[in-house]
Amino acid sequence: MRVGEKLTDGMSGELLDEFDRFIEKDGAATDAWLAVHAPDWRTVATMPGGGPAPKDKFEFASAAWLLLNRPDYPDVVADQLAELKLELLEGRDDILAAFGGRPTPAGARGSH
Repeated sequence: MRVGEKLTDGMSGELLDEFDRFIEKDGAATDAWLAVHAPDWRTVATMPGGGPAPKDKFEFASAAWLLLNRPDYPDVVADQLAELKLELLEGRDDILAAFGGRPTPAGARGSH
């Protein structure tokens, strides 16, 4: 949720609608977008920046769209993950208490 909010901040409704068509698996709209932006998508083995290219046209279009419209999206994802990890670490005692667990003493971590 956080990643999506950060990525879409400041984007036009038109851009968001374009991305939604991939999520909704609108074949005609996705084919039209791919024809313009990635006509050779079926032969692409890796995405720019590394990682395997998705074989599903909707996933490929989503990833390519993000690279085109938010080239910083890997950084946004990493930043949000780091923030979430920090929040979980800082709130671990409260989280454990909410689920009936007890906090682990600092010296005992990683000893199981």
